[in-house]
Parts: sequence; structure tokens; C-alpha cells
Amino acid sequence: MTTASPSLRRELEPENVPLLSREGWVWTVAIGALFALIYYSFLIRMGRVAWENTDWSHIPLIPVFSLIFVVQRKKEILACPARIFWPGLLLLLGGIFGFALGIYPGRNDMIQGYSMILALFGLVLFLQGPGRMKILWFPVLYLVFAVAISQRYWEMIAFEMQLLAAVIATGVIQIIGLVIDLDATVTGARIDLYVTGAGGLPERQNPFMVEEACSGLRMLMTFLALGVAIAFVSTHRRWWQRLIIVASTVPVAMLVNVLRVVVIAVLSTKVSEELGRGDAHIAIGMTMLIPAALIFLLLGWVLDKLVIYDPAQERARLRRRQAPAQPLEPASPSRLSLDGLKSAWSGEQPRDVGAGQSLPGLLRACGRSIACLLRDNREVLKAAFAGLRIGVALLLVGAAGAFGLYLLVSEMLAALGQPVNAIRIGAGLALIGGAGFAAAIPLHWRLNLPTGRPGARELGIVCGVLLAAAVGLNGAVQAMQLALDKKPVPIRRPLDSLPRQVGPWSWEAERDERLGREMEQQLGTQQYIMRQYIYRGDGDGHGSQGILLHVTYYTGSVSVVPHVPERCFVGGGFRPVGRGVVGLSVEGDQYAYNEDSGTWEAVFDEDRDAVTIPSMDMRASVFRFEDPDFRGQVQSVFYFFAANGRFFATPDQVRAEAFNPRDRYSYHAKIEMMPLGFSSESEGREAVEDFLSRMLPHVMAALPDWEAVKRGEWPPEAQEAR
Repeated sequence: MTTASPSLRRELEPENVPLLSREGWVWTVAIGALFALIYYSFLIRMGRVAWENTDWSHIPLIPVFSLIFVVQRKKEILACPARIFWPGLLLLLGGIFGFALGIYPGRNDMIQGYSMILALFGLVLFLQGPGRMKILWFPVLYLVFAVAISQRYWEMIAFEMQLLAAVIATGVIQIIGLVIDLDATVTGARIDLYVTGAGGLPERQNPFMVEEACSGLRMLMTFLALGVAIAFVSTHRRWWQRLIIVASTVPVAMLVNVLRVVVIAVLSTKVSEELGRGDAHIAIGMTMLIPAALIFLLLGWVLDKLVIYDPAQERARLRRRQAPAQPLEPASPSRLSLDGLKSAWSGEQPRDVGAGQSLPGLLRACGRSIACLLRDNREVLKAAFAGLRIGVALLLVGAAGAFGLYLLVSEMLAALGQPVNAIRIGAGLALIGGAGFAAAIPLHWRLNLPTGRPGARELGIVCGVLLAAAVGLNGAVQAMQLALDKKPVPIRRPLDSLPRQVGPWSWEAERDERLGREMEQQLGTQQYIMRQYIYRGDGDGHGSQGILLHVTYYTGSVSVVPHVPERCFVGGGFRPVGRGVVGLSVEGDQYAYNEDSGTWEAVFDEDRDAVTIPSMDMRASVFRFEDPDFRGQVQSVFYFFAANGRFFATPDQVRAEAFNPRDRYSYHAKIEMMPLGFSSESEGREAVEDFLSRMLPHVMAALPDWEAVKRGEWPPEAQEAR
């Protein structure tokens, strides 16, 4: 048997003592409100992420699981008395300063989120001590699942899992295809399905794409959070059992996702193609959660039956975990008294504040009640205000030290020739902070600091630190006019308003092609165009050469991750050959330099206003790839980004340089061009330059005029607010 009997559990259960006393609730509400005031901008963004992105829809459940764990382990928590542990203040301060670093210059939600958890860890460690932290570390660190991973790393992982899921699913289809007459081959993330056709020859069906939504990463994050919760909420399991359950989340997520891909591929081929897309596709994916839950339950049952524990040892273990707490004196006065308040209202209210009593009488009664409350808690309030002053002083001293360390680490990185960015600076500060925390632990005992139960002074210190941090951070953000949450800026003209004819380039399709819902979800926007402009000029390539234009527009997104064509082409089975950054020559009579504004402009032939061109020095990324069915034929695709009134060649430049922290609005657009039918890359590049010189003014006329945005003339609601 793995646990003690029910009778033994009842015998060992202590009386039902509340986890928090009346005073504890008062202080918890006060500290929680101050803590939320510091991190409210980040908490709001994570709420938006959970609402807008289904990959992170589990975020609201993470704090619930943490609270469930705390309530479930209440008896063990109460069995260990709370103690003041002063080194925890260093972690609290480090978490606050890390959050400031994540706001600027880091501008990174991951840094802000993990700093918030570090601050919470230090707060709990300071007020509860190492003994209780042996239990409380899990519900605090479990909150990391509520911090969305940076979209850049998220997409990198998703892409690799997308390719892996396609390969494994193809192997499974080949095995079961021996029974159901189905074969498959895989190229990138594309699965080609074959059935026996006329004459017994394999007949190729429509290719099946393993989209990013089917990569398994969405299931992985959900299953990882769920598996960790299951492993630790079950109190009877040992550490190695929990470790096995946590480690199983990754293979279970992959297994269930492969099963999902196989089921969709088989049904779309053997039953109906409609089952492979739309609502049916989503419904099949949700159904796969059932076998996943069954696998977790089966694994837990096997682990419970795997080892037989000795009843005597189990009884001793339970007794140790639920031993009664030893009395411990508070480090400072802490008990609040409400006796005077009760007597003021219960004894004097019937005489002074009756039905229909005037407002002055009610105010006098409230004043007497407040006076009673202050009189009965004079010592507690004195200790709390003393702690408040200490907390403010600690934060100011810590801020000065943190700023000094920031400058020191920056100078050291510069001297070593390393890029001075937020991640490197943060890593250096974390290393110094970790060494400082390790040194503070023995120093804490050496100085013989008070180690009793947290009292009003210690709680006041925490309130002082949090209050000063909230006022300082929010005040700095307001003084520097930082816009932590960028507002969406609408496009000026729909992208499908781009002209059909620009010079010798002609778009001859009847209407713009639209992607399916799954592909639009992967693209991340519904504002896009995909057009093939055919070259109708002179020359041997007349009518057989063209430019495939793809323009996408993004605004109002919580995270900024420009979509790049490499993922689409490699996922579609093309082999990458190389990538780089090249300069594109943009020229023509329509471009002129405006000396008054100091910007380039493009003037249209028709009766339209001139549009601002950020720069004539155009840099673009180029990605070269090869179709495996046509070895030796290398094609190239050129792309760059327009973001907040500037051009950028790479997505990393967009993330790092495009958005000024003071900008209230943000947008970015990708302009992608792939030459078709040209004999060499140089000819294709010349064609791209000619096409871009003619089309760029029309694209920039559709995008927001950033100069107008800065002047408050766009969007329309900004002008109305003025």
C-alpha cells in the first residue's frame, strides 16, 4: 500500500485551524494590493494574451492551481511556524529591479514576468522562512506557467515540433496504411497521401499540411502545466513519482498530437476532405484530450501500485509532516484589537446613530470608532510605521546599488567587446545578485537578526518596499511618458486597393486569394494580400516572368513577432540554401527629397497627396531555397519590414529597434517579393528593384503615415481627442 489508512489520517489530523488569522487577512490584502499595483501593467497584458491567444488560454487557471495546492497542504504549512528570514528581502528587491529592467531597456515580457515571480518568492521567503518555504516554493514557482514565453522562442520551438510531428505521423500512416490501403511521404511539414487508383497504381491525394497549430506545442504547454499540477497536488506521492509524471508530459503531448495528425489525415482521405479543416479539425483536436487524460490517470495508477510502503514508516512520515507547531514569539507587536471598534458601534451607536440620524451624527460615530481603533492598536501602528520607513529606505538604498551595478556590468561588457543589451546586463546582474544572496544567508545568522514570527514592523517593511516601488516605478513611467501597452493604429487604405497595373507589371486575377482560417491563424493577421504580377514589357520573358507580392499588416498585437517566409517554405518541403541581407536600389522620378520636413516623398501621377518614404537606403533579407523535385533550381525571396515609419531588413531589428518606448501606437508590415521565371538571381533582383520602385509608394500610401501619427492627426480618434 502507498498511503496510510483513512483511520490513521483521521487520527493524525489536527484541529481545523484557519490558514490566515484576522490580522493575516488584513495584511495579506494590503500587501497584495501594493504588489498588484507594481505589476498591474504586466498582469493586464497576460490577461490579454490569455484572451487573444488560445495557446495561452490556460493562464487564468495557473493561480487557481497554486491556491488549491496551498489549501490542500494547509496542515503541513501550519505545522511549521513562520519565521522572519531577512535574505528574502534581497530577492524581493531583485525582483523589483528586474521588473524595471524588463520595462526599459529590456522591453521584454518574459523578463518582467520572471522578475515578478522572483519578487513574490522573496516576499514569501522573508515573511514565512525557509521551513515553510520547503512547501510554498512550488505554488510560487508554478506561476511560471502563467508567463507567456517570448513569441520568438515559441515559434522556433513550434517549427521544430511541427516538422517532427509530420515525420512521426508519416511513419504511423505508412504502418496502418498496410491495412487501410494508404501510403504517405513527408517533405518538410507536408504529408503527401496516396491511395491505390486505377490499374493498381498509387494515386496522389491532396497534400496534408501539418500546420503550426498541429505542432503539438499548444498541447505541450497545457499538458506540462497539468502534469506538474497533478504530480504535486497529490500529497501521497514521493519525489521520484512526481518527477516521472512531470517528465511524461512531453512524450504524452507528442504522442497525442501525432495521433491527432494521423486521425485527421486518415479521415480527410478516406471519409471527407472537410474533416481535415475548419470546425471539424478543431473538434478532432479537442477530442484528443480524452486519451491524454486517460494516459495520465493510467500512469498515476501504475506508479501508485509500483512500490509497497511499510505502514509503520508511512505512519511516522505522516506524523513528522503534521507535527504540531512550536510556539514562537513575534519579532514585533502584531495582534490587532477590534474591541474598541466593536464597543463604539455596538454600545454607542443605538444612542447616537439611530434611524434617521443626521449625517453629522454618523460622522461623529465613525470618528469615535477610528479613535478607538487607533487607541487600542497604538503599539502595532507604531511598529508598522517604523517598518514602513525602514522599507522605503531599503528600497532607495537598493535602487542606488542596483543602478551602480547596472553601470558596472554595462562597462564590463563594453570593455569585453560584448553587445550591451538587456539580456546580457540582466544575466550579469543575476550572477552578482545570486552571489550576494548566497553570502547573505550565513551573514543573516552571524548578525543575529530577529527571527521570530513576522510582526507589524516586518510587515510594514514589506509594505514600505512595495509602496515605494509602486510610486517610483509608476512615477518614472509617467515622467518618461512610456507607453507600456501600445495602441493599435488602423491602416489608411485596404491592402486590396493596391493598383492592378504598375508600369509593365500587371495583376490579372479576378480577385485576391484568401487563406483558410487555420492558415490565417498561423499568419497572425487577416489584413494581407497575395498577388502575382506578370511582366508585360518587352523582352524574351514577356508574359512568363513575374513577381509574387505578399504584404501583411499587424497592429494591436500583445507581442511583436514578424512572420518570415523561411518557415513557410521550409515547412512546405523546400530545402534552404542560404540567407542574407542585401541592398535594394529604389529610384524613379516620383521620388523627391522634401527639405522642409527632411524626409523623402513619393508623388503620384494622379490627384493624390504625396506619401512619406522613410528612407531610400533600402536593406532587405533574401532567402534562397530549392525545390527537392527540381534539383539545382534555386529560387530567392526578398522581404523587409515597415514599422512605425522606418524600414528594417530583419525581424530581430524590428523587435529591438522599431518601437520607441514613448510611442503610443505601433504597427509593422512585411513586404515580400519573389521573382518568378528569371534565369538568375541577379536578374530576379533587378526585377524586384524595378517592381518595388513602382509599387512602394502605393504600399506606403496604404500604411499609416507615421509623421501624421506623431502629430496626432492619425488615427481619427487621436485627432478627435485633441
